[in-house]
Amino acid sequence: LYILRGIWMKNKKKILITGATSGVGRRCVEIFADKGYDVYAIGRNFDKLNYDGVKKIKCDITHIF
Repeated sequence: LYILRGIWMKNKKKILITGATSGVGRRCVEIFADKGYDVYAIGRNFDKLNYDGVKKIKCDITHIF
């Protein structure tokens, strides 16, 4: 059970989106957040992504190899 704005909700859907700070990934964050999903967004630069309730996970692997 999940609590959202004081209301008990069962089986709230969750989604993990990579590349969430630009392009198709960013648009997916917008769509799923608007539909009420718990969105976990992975990306490099969250400066321009301002969605309430989106769990932001900063990750940059461009310099690993």
